[in-house]
Parts: sequence; C-alpha cells; structure tokens
Amino acid sequence: MFFRLGSKRAGLPNPQPMEKIIKNTYRTLTKLIGFVVVIGLTASAQAAIEWSDDFESSAIKPGWRKAFCNSQSITTQNNRSIPGSRYMQTLRVPNEKGSSQYCRVRAELWKRPIVSAAQYRETWVGIQLLVPGDWSPRSNWHRVVQMHQSEDSWETSYQPSFSLSAEKNRWKIAIVWDTRRTTPGKAEGHKNYYIPMDKNEWESFVFHWDWSHSKGEGLFQAWKNGEPVVTHRGPNTYNDKVGPRTFQIGNYRRESSGKFKSSMQVYHDNLKIGDEDSSFSDVAP
Repeated sequence: MFFRLGSKRAGLPNPQPMEKIIKNTYRTLTKLIGFVVVIGLTASAQAAIEWSDDFESSAIKPGWRKAFCNSQSITTQNNRSIPGSRYMQTLRVPNEKGSSQYCRVRAELWKRPIVSAAQYRETWVGIQLLVPGDWSPRSNWHRVVQMHQSEDSWETSYQPSFSLSAEKNRWKIAIVWDTRRTTPGKAEGHKNYYIPMDKNEWESFVFHWDWSHSKGEGLFQAWKNGEPVVTHRGPNTYNDKVGPRTFQIGNYRRESSGKFKSSMQVYHDNLKIGDEDSSFSDVAP
C-alpha cells in the first residue's frame, strides 16, 4: 500500500516548502559550526599558554619547584607593585643561614618541563621585572631569568642557553649555543646583549625563541616595554637530545664568587609562558 507524504491518510503533517527546509537546515548547520569553532578556539587559546603566574596568592603556586635558602628568600608582596596587584620578591642577604643546599647560591623558582622548548619548538615568555633604586651588586651579574638545557648523560653541566642578568645599571642577555653533538666543557658560541635598566620602575619583557642548535637556523627576539631590543639569528641552544626544559626566575649568584655586603632584592610579576601557538600579545604583560 502506498501513502503519499503529508497525506491525511498517512497520518503525517503536510510537507514544508523545500525553500523553508533548506533555510532551517542552513541555520542549524551554521549554529553548529559556530559552536565547534568557538570551542576549538577556546581550547587552542588555553593550550597555547604552558604556564602562568600572577603571584596574586600569598602562597607559592603549586607546580613550582622551590630552590632557595629559607622562608624569607621568596615571598609575595603588594606594597611596591602595580596598584591592586601582588608580585614575587626574591631576597638575598649576606651570610644566608638555613639547611637548604641553595643557601648562598640562589633564591629561585623552577618550572619544568617547558614542553615547547624541550621539543625544540617555539617558546614565548612575558614577564615584568623591577630592580630597586639602591641596586648595586658587587659582582658582574645576578641572573633573574634563565632557560636551562638538559645536558646529555655523558656531559657535565654547563651554562644556560639563555639568561637575563641584572648588572649595576643595565640588563645583560646571554645566548649560549653549541652545534656539536658533545660539548667538551666550553660552549661553541656565546653572545651578550646589553639593555638599559630603569631602576625602581616596572619593566615589561617579552622573549621569543625559535629553538635550534643548527648553523643557519634559530631565532631569538626580545622586547622591552613593547620596543624591540634584541634580534639574534642563528643557533641559540645546545645540540642535546632534549632541548631547554627548565625555566627559572629569581636571584642567582654564588656568594663565594663575589660576596655582597647588603641585602639584594629583585621583583617579578605577571609571568606567562606560551608555545608556538602563542604570540607577542598572548604573553605581553
């Protein structure tokens, strides 16, 4: 027995005009596609940032590895920062006392792994730094930001691929690399870049790496307060199985290498670490 669609005999509603069916279908598909795109963009934006910390909590954020002398070495404060915001203070004092192996060496927080760097992909970092007006170190450097390589099992430890140091009146960026499969102690290449320092003011930095240990490849860029200050083309890390995977912030200087007579403080805030799906605007403070 045959029943025509929409006939009363079939017990079905009268058919809608084809134009209306197409229009309704189009609207449904448009909404569905838009929903999927929004979800995809949200997931991508979240995946692009590997790690962040605004130091708004009075406690150190879980996920950091602590490398400092005692409970006074690293704290979060709110009396010198951008209004309404807390920040991280690292404090080195003469003849530091404590049971930690890091006393008289460093007051730092470490984050590992930084997956994008470990896999030799692109990495973006944004951070704010403040050096007080009375900053006057006796030594040539105090490293306040570092990216450390993971040397191969047969190699000894060596200098970080990247470091930002606070000298007396200027910042120093050091890029260290080696294209050789084994680093026999001293790295093959080392380049320093110097940037003016504005003491007692928050300075915003953005760093970008396209990691490579091969000649003719690799890129490092740095911006200060939105202005480009460094462009380094060429290798920017060591030829190891795993790329730079440990990110460090704080205040590193071995006291035995240049003793300091007064307290040394550095302030960090608004940290973001992104991968190759990030951009300047994603991490800029």
